Amino acid sequence: MCTRVLNNIDVSHVTVGRCMDWEFMLPAYVYCQPANRYCQGLGSEQALELGIDKAHILTWQARYASVTTQVGEEGVFGTDDGINEAGLVVNVLYDAGCDYGAVPSSGDFHALSVLRWGQFILDGFATVGSVLEYFKCHHIHLVSESVPGDESSGAECMLRCRMQKAIPR
Repeated sequence: MCTRVLNNIDVSHVTVGRCMDWEFMLPAYVYCQPANRYCQGLGSEQALELGIDKAHILTWQARYASVTTQVGEEGVFGTDDGINEAGLVVNVLYDAGCDYGAVPSSGDFHALSVLRWGQFILDGFATVGSVLEYFKCHHIHLVSESVPGDESSGAECMLRCRMQKAIPR
């Protein structure tokens, strides 16, 4: 469970506080993610287990650099919070009650892990509007994975984006 406090009384200065109050110590790390790196939306091993062809895994090149908090260990991480150089903020809340349905067996879709969703948004978009426009035009199938460090907890997620003032360079 993650507790979040949001103060949006003054919309010109929205403040968010977050506590990673999981049932046990969940390793969290802060990363600076550079622009121009290549990424994929699902690990090859997970795709194989789910029967997802490599051609259906979402891939992208990061347009924006970002600073993120990620949970996980041993090579499996999920982006929880972050801000990109354009000022877009992502806050991810994992919610075991979400259901994205079965992965399509064919058709025009791209698979994206819920653990990588937040980073995908930070890597590719400058505004909430551009995120919404993208998802209206592209068939992205979200894939559930376990919370890194807690194999018994599903990492389905509720996702929130908002704009902040651009990060000064």
